[in-house]
Amino acid sequence: MQNANQLPEKPILSIAGQSLEVKFRDFNQIEHGDVSLFRPSDARLDRRFALKPSTGIMQRFDVSGLPKGMYYAKMRWSMNGKEYYVENPITL
Repeated sequence: MQNANQLPEKPILSIAGQSLEVKFRDFNQIEHGDVSLFRPSDARLDRRFALKPSTGIMQRFDVSGLPKGMYYAKMRWSMNGKEYYVENPITL
């Protein structure tokens, strides 16, 4: 979290329609990483998606099969030899 807090532009995780959208200008520098949705009330509804290095600034993941409710969107990744983590509450 400390490394992520030092970034000039942090990733933005949001829901748009039936997709979890991750907007991040440094996808091209990601070595590896993932985004997960954590449902506090039911671990069976947790989902994990792999992040891909890319030149784009947006990655989308289908969440159409998940029930509505509150989740935590968690993003972990490595970049330039450092580990990063951000977490946001999100509502489907």
